[in-house]
Amino acid sequence: MRSGRRSPSHDSEMREIFSVAGGEPVEISIIADLFISDFKPGPLFLEIKSPRPNLDICAESKKKMLYFIALFEGMKPEAYLAFPYNPFVYRDKYNHRFTMQIMDLDKEVLIGEEMWDKIGGAGTYEELLEIAGEPKNAILREKKRIKD
Repeated sequence: MRSGRRSPSHDSEMREIFSVAGGEPVEISIIADLFISDFKPGPLFLEIKSPRPNLDICAESKKKMLYFIALFEGMKPEAYLAFPYNPFVYRDKYNHRFTMQIMDLDKEVLIGEEMWDKIGGAGTYEELLEIAGEPKNAILREKKRIKD
């Protein structure tokens, strides 16, 4: 680690934020790509981006996520940078530099299947793939029927 820089650590960042006390209230507005207020165990906030976001997008998403968690303190909020798909196929192969510079990959990032299953429960991703494949299969059946 270079002088003046630190690695992303969700747990230590949360401790730092919640250790700060006092000050006047400040009104802020946060717009989520997806917000589920009645999510269990607590409110869910997703910043849904492409899997190779620019550095400024990563930084802005992180800021929004931290604000969200602070605003919903005590309600077990969850906030993630979420990617609907993974061009690297496997999570352990994901290595986009900007995301890794800003985010704690293990605690702040949902990739592909993880995102969909977080929203809809286990198996949601596979079900979506199955549903998305239905039109393709129907077209292939129709082409075969016409050809025969």
